[in-house]
Amino acid sequence: MKLYERINKCVMEALEVDKSISMVEELMGLGMDSLSTVKLVILLEDEFNIKFNDDELFYENFSTIKKIEMLVNDRVEEEN
Repeated sequence: MKLYERINKCVMEALEVDKSISMVEELMGLGMDSLSTVKLVILLEDEFNIKFNDDELFYENFSTIKKIEMLVNDRVEEEN
């Protein structure tokens, strides 16, 4: 499964939506709030076996799947 597909699956679960989300769609417009963001962080950390740093946990990094993908790529590279 591609990185985008794995992230999309996590986002869909966190937001409790059934439709695939585009790379650049603003997640706040789909109902992303603080609770779903925390859920998403946990799902991503479990899916990719990574740990986000506290200084990475702000809205801008989780506003679109494209930005999440860049962050996850950085974390995976650093931890492997």
